Amino acid sequence: MRLLISGLLIFLPLAGVHAQDLKGKNAIGAALGASFTSDEGGDENFTLAINPAWVHFYSDRSAVGIGLWYNYFQTTYIINDESSKLGNHRFMLYPYWRHHYPFNEQTGLFLRAEAGVGYTRRHEYVADLEKYREWRLFAGGRAGFYHFLTDRLSLELNWGFLQYSHTIAKHSYGTGHSDAINLDLSMSLGECGIAVVFEIKLKMYLKLST
Repeated sequence: MRLLISGLLIFLPLAGVHAQDLKGKNAIGAALGASFTSDEGGDENFTLAINPAWVHFYSDRSAVGIGLWYNYFQTTYIINDESSKLGNHRFMLYPYWRHHYPFNEQTGLFLRAEAGVGYTRRHEYVADLEKYREWRLFAGGRAGFYHFLTDRLSLELNWGFLQYSHTIAKHSYGTGHSDAINLDLSMSLGECGIAVVFEIKLKMYLKLST
């Protein structure tokens, strides 16, 4: 059985969205996604993602904003006829900047830069309880293409061309634990990855407010 529910909805409190009218406007919105899968072997996976965001257009082409991202993942699997569970909570808080390069009122390119902090907590129970915690500092840049299918519905293609992260992790198993500091710098030039460096999104713009 496979069930997938996902959506991206941006609430922009003025009817119609036009590049020349965006200066001074504020936007509040959210993305929501959920999925559930199971197979004949008894393995089950559940994922829930929530992403509220706020943005302010300080000019007709440029905006700053802040977003909060929460993801919960749980999987249940069978090993030697015994059920085991893994649960994962991930939070991210990130300010961002975005600039548009419109070709016309419907189509254009954009650049986006973001930085923030993330926290992950994971627990797994097989023979003993295993815990994992991670703090992550990250920054990145991306380029994209947008096209308004209607006055309020747009299609976006995102390409993350530079990603940087610094993580501090703590892992405990039973009564023991270990600490680790990891530094990772990655550049994805000319590479497309699923939900990592390349994304396709549908956005619905409902209203704009000053």
